Amino acid sequence: MLAYPDIQILDVMGPLEVFSRTTRWLRDNGKRRDDAYSVEILGLRRGAFRASSGLRIYADRRFDEVGRGIDTLFIAGGTGSERYRQHPPLLRWIRRQASSVRRLASVCTGAFFLAEAGLLRGRRATTDRRSPAPGGNATRPCLWSCTVSASNGNAGRRASGKPHSARRALRRNRDDVC
Repeated sequence: MLAYPDIQILDVMGPLEVFSRTTRWLRDNGKRRDDAYSVEILGLRRGAFRASSGLRIYADRRFDEVGRGIDTLFIAGGTGSERYRQHPPLLRWIRRQASSVRRLASVCTGAFFLAEAGLLRGRRATTDRRSPAPGGNATRPCLWSCTVSASNGNAGRRASGKPHSARRALRRNRDDVC
């Protein structure tokens, strides 16, 4: 997970919890003996920084300390995306990672990093804020999965209230995904 100062803490912890819980479930149910996923936070610098809530997050490594070997790279969203999304070394690193990771995804305004890196050209993507790519449809949240994916962190909550709302949100919003 790539994170930076003023990220939305839910954008970091939610996806990381999904992957760590999957690892535990696979091990506990005899499906794997090793860890399916190893989760860590990558930052602009190694060490502690503050989320938009004021809580401290700790980056295990600086983003540029990581070469190949990432399976799934998430880019968190948050108010800090405005400040850091045009960071040239970070954008170069994201472009290099995009050519080798199995899955590249963003949460909410993390999509702006993908747009700035040129990875959304010819694709539509939305967040609950505004479109990260020219011509994108910002009227609906998106929640879907593909090689490059962007998800508005609130899509599931907005669709809630009915038993199969997540599936309904996926069907309704699948065309608004990069």
